[in-house]
Amino acid sequence: MRTAFLAFSTSIAILGGAATASAQSFGSPGVIAPGGNVSFYYLKSSPPEGSSTSSTSVVLMPTVMYFVIDNLAVGGQVILNTSSSDRTSSSAYGLAPAVGYNVPFSDVLSVFPSLMVGFQTGSSEYTFSTGGKMKSSSTKLAAIVDAPVLFHHGNFFIGGGPNLSFDLMAKETPDGGSSVDAHKLMMLGVSSFIGGWF
Repeated sequence: MRTAFLAFSTSIAILGGAATASAQSFGSPGVIAPGGNVSFYYLKSSPPEGSSTSSTSVVLMPTVMYFVIDNLAVGGQVILNTSSSDRTSSSAYGLAPAVGYNVPFSDVLSVFPSLMVGFQTGSSEYTFSTGGKMKSSSTKLAAIVDAPVLFHHGNFFIGGGPNLSFDLMAKETPDGGSSVDAHKLMMLGVSSFIGGWF
């Protein structure tokens, strides 16, 4: 299972029960900030000769952060990933505990960097031109750093910033075989973010 390319990720927050009037502000102790990334990728590869290939990928990453003291939040992210191409299909899921710190510049502007360490497991299947199939499973441990600039309006915010992820460990196990080291990936990109708090 391989996916490595820079992407601009459109993030859609999963919101619920946001209070319209509160003495608290984003970053206050006790504030809960649910959100998440929903991303869709389409990749097409056209060689100098021969047929082109394409792949699609859908990534869902709901997140919840809880501020334990002023501006310091802990939480986590669930990772759900599915992709398919002409001959390959794969799926993966995982969990990433997170810690973040809100740096307010004004009532409407802040930076909210966060660090996550995520464990992910998945499976993939490759179909040969002869019709045969090859299956494998994979596990990885990755570090993820986000640093979005947030613009606040009431109990909602929107923003974006750089995103860096790199594998700390990557293993692949062919069907019926032994686990071997797999390619470690590093991805650098930009992600948008929309969310809220209550």
